Amino acid sequence: MDKKTVLSGSPLFRDLAPDALEAIAARFDVEELRGGRTLFREGDLPDYLYVVATGRLQAQHADGVVIGEIGRGEPVGEMALLSGETRGADVVALRDSLLLRINRMALLDLVSRHPSALLALCGTIARRSRRSARGARLDAARGNRTIAVIRAQPGIRLGPVVERVVGGMRKTGKVVRCLGAADVDKQFGEGAAQTPFGAGDRHRIISAWLERRELAGGHLVLWSDASGEQWTERCLRQSDRVIVVVSSDGGQPAVALARTLRQHAPRTPVDLLVLRPDGSQAGDVLEWRVLFGARSHYFVRPDAQADHEAVARQLSGHGLGVVFGGGGARGFAHVGLVRAMEELRVGADIVGGTSMGAFFAALHATGASSRDMLAIGRETFVDKNYLNDYVWPSVSLIRGRKFLKRLRSVFGDTRIEDLRVPYYCISTNLTRGRQEVHDSGSLAVWVGTSMCVPGIAPPVAWNGCLLVDGAIANSLPIDVMHALGRGPIVASDVAAGGGLDAPGIVGPDPEALLHRRSNPSRVSLFGLLVSGFTPSREDAGTREDLADLHLRMPVHGVRMFGWREVQSLVDRSYEYSLAALKGFFDERRRSELARTDRREGAATRARAATAAATRSPKPTAVSRPSR
Repeated sequence: MDKKTVLSGSPLFRDLAPDALEAIAARFDVEELRGGRTLFREGDLPDYLYVVATGRLQAQHADGVVIGEIGRGEPVGEMALLSGETRGADVVALRDSLLLRINRMALLDLVSRHPSALLALCGTIARRSRRSARGARLDAARGNRTIAVIRAQPGIRLGPVVERVVGGMRKTGKVVRCLGAADVDKQFGEGAAQTPFGAGDRHRIISAWLERRELAGGHLVLWSDASGEQWTERCLRQSDRVIVVVSSDGGQPAVALARTLRQHAPRTPVDLLVLRPDGSQAGDVLEWRVLFGARSHYFVRPDAQADHEAVARQLSGHGLGVVFGGGGARGFAHVGLVRAMEELRVGADIVGGTSMGAFFAALHATGASSRDMLAIGRETFVDKNYLNDYVWPSVSLIRGRKFLKRLRSVFGDTRIEDLRVPYYCISTNLTRGRQEVHDSGSLAVWVGTSMCVPGIAPPVAWNGCLLVDGAIANSLPIDVMHALGRGPIVASDVAAGGGLDAPGIVGPDPEALLHRRSNPSRVSLFGLLVSGFTPSREDAGTREDLADLHLRMPVHGVRMFGWREVQSLVDRSYEYSLAALKGFFDERRRSELARTDRREGAATRARAATAAATRSPKPTAVSRPSR
């Protein structure tokens, strides 16, 4: 490696004269850092300034909050070295990285001789301080640009799985490059993929080759069937996200792979892709998630291209998330939204909800059509009364057993983690004063908990805490969906809008709301409870801004328990949603076409420039004197 060439590409040293650059390069040492390893930790004493030659690092606080990434040519550790204070962040290698380093005394000597280097260093510090002050957040799609797909059981044919997922990612308009061990061997010779870390120039050449493919844009998918240990380890060290592939009926996954993953990608997000044929059980998916430290899991039928494409959309930031809000009878508006989605042949890749929204989101996740959802909803809340097992109101008006029995008859023994469409719902933890997100466990129990209206149904005891209706803490949990980073979000908001008021009453009148004539706005017990616990409108507005399409459903005039109005509400909501969704998806298609045109135009110009630069000049005719 030519240290002078690396430093000439760094903003700190690019303006130095060639002789000065040569002298400075001699003061730098070379250090290799394996992907996943920590360069230094927050609170360490400063010793060196580093410059990234190849690879990528990440700076983050000890609590895990990411500050930013550091790539080729950028300095690392400059603030603490100049100030003499302890390190202000952990710095971890996201890739196998090659670094140049210089100690503090040599650096101080450098800046005393070359003030331009000091000015460049101060500029770098200022830019990073501004980025930190803004709370710089990495884009989810950018953070998934290199994905490792690793087989965890020997009987799985990984090639077809990767081919289908990559094909699905390309359908979203993404540029995707796919590399396996055979591709590396083809490029560098047989056995090259099994080159271990630290194996001299060969290792560095392979790392630089992979880096160039990553920096070419789009996504890079590295896959390994785990038959070669060194290539598997390299895939893990070079990835932003790891997908571990298991089969629901393939037995216990390799424990050795879990150890390798923890060693070589300790901070990289992990997800499970579970091959699950029709009619088969889900397997011990929660146990496998614990084994591999996975955040979530996806179910795919081995031969179903649509399932692989749903995973591909979510991996590339194009998965559609739909959030269903709480609002009692107004929640039937969600049925109109689902009916519009069916007409447009748009499916949700992940759903979540609160209170009545949790109920309808659960029906959607289990595969119910809009027709089925309406029939089940009408029977549950309109035609039959499952909320009449009254008790002496020491805690609540009803016991709640009858309603839970109804939910069990609808959802059976289904567990949330076994659903093919990922699902979550929200409850309010009165004990801790916070929301709880439920993405595993009994579907019937957690849907019922999310709908547990305080004062009407008894709170649910869980882990020493009391849980009630999720709408109290978060009536439209868009923030939970956004944190998953799967793609665009459609939010179905069935809140009535407006606040609590008593128009026309001057008072003070302690009994005004007890009389129908004095209470035209029909303030309810539940409305009073919710207003007391619900976060401020400013907080709710911040969450709403996270939705790509925020549907304010036409629920005006429908009361919390206005069950007789649900059919007209479904019809109005269908028409409203159909028009809104058409406009939304048309605009996304236009934007995607524009991006594709710009991308293709840039590629055409680059090819033309390359061709012009490499084109040999035409020979010039030379007149020779006759002999």
